[in-house]
Amino acid sequence: MEMCYATGGHLSSIADFMGVSISSASRTVKNVSEVIASLREQYINMPMAEEAVSTANKFFQIASFPRVLECIDGTHIRIQSPN
Repeated sequence: MEMCYATGGHLSSIADFMGVSISSASRTVKNVSEVIASLREQYINMPMAEEAVSTANKFFQIASFPRVLECIDGTHIRIQSPN
């Protein structure tokens, strides 16, 4: 599992903050990320086609922001378009 969070130096920052080695921070981040990912089916629900269209229309009406399916804490996540 390959991961990247915020900046390339995130492990150094985490290790320094927690007072552990970079390798310990790396293992901890990997383990925690895998646990979070294992809970995805319980907490992440993708909209059905009709819901997605409705959500996209609402975002466009409110802010002229095109092709929005869902939002997570107001964070923009770029994806490769499937079309």
